[in-house]
Amino acid sequence: MKKISGLLLATLLTTGAQAQLSVFTSHEVVQPLRGTVDSPLYQYEDVFEAANPYTGKVGLEYKRGMANYSGGYFYKSDTDLKDGNRYDYSGVFLRAKFTGCLIGC
Repeated sequence: MKKISGLLLATLLTTGAQAQLSVFTSHEVVQPLRGTVDSPLYQYEDVFEAANPYTGKVGLEYKRGMANYSGGYFYKSDTDLKDGNRYDYSGVFLRAKFTGCLIGC
């Protein structure tokens, strides 16, 4: 974890002309329409009626070239499809994402 934090700090300190720092918020809600859950103990059809997972984030994002670093606070809620129990959790996150174009970009 210390190595990742050091790498992020070093990248931030060597900001180039192409770098971008921003504050972001993101919200995602998904409503599954049809599906099944199969396991040795449970076999349900169309149990997605009450499932509507939500993920929310707020934080800082740093972009430079093909690298994208972000960190902040997240909240996630969902439904356990096997038992029908609802759960949620939250905390602090760090994310490093590297993207590149393969064809036609």
